[in-house]
Amino acid sequence: MFTESDNYPIPVINSEYNFDWGNKDLLSQPITATWTALALINQIKNNYEMELFYSGTSNEPNRAYGMWGSTGNKFPIYNMKKIFTSINPKGSSIYKDKISNADFDVLAVNKQYITIINKKGTSNNLNLEIINSNKFKLKDLNTSIEIFISNITNLNFNAFEVKFFELI
Repeated sequence: MFTESDNYPIPVINSEYNFDWGNKDLLSQPITATWTALALINQIKNNYEMELFYSGTSNEPNRAYGMWGSTGNKFPIYNMKKIFTSINPKGSSIYKDKISNADFDVLAVNKQYITIINKKGTSNNLNLEIINSNKFKLKDLNTSIEIFISNITNLNFNAFEVKFFELI
């Protein structure tokens, strides 16, 4: 019948989590990108094996879900997922964060990349302290702006903003 070697865990899969805020596309597209980034971080931290995303396109401008509009216009979620997957490839080492501000979620991988999300619907500040690193600057991968790191670096975020950083 079955042997112990036939035993393996059922993979955890997250399917359809795409969120649609309705017809408020100027507001909902950035919020959907942030919401998806939060889902991806939680999937990684909770050992999900696979993510399925069904909505590739949307009939713009009436809806804001999907990766791109029916005319080929790329939505913010497309750019977010493109950067996210490039800096968080399969097999990356994840480092624990000790963030005390519940308004933010953080993912640090390979001692090189940091994803930070402001979950709050208003502008917000985060005091970031990077421990045990021989790197002296953060490069914002959205804007290419470089920030010198001090003991504690204050970072400003817009409402529901996702920022990607590289330690350089």
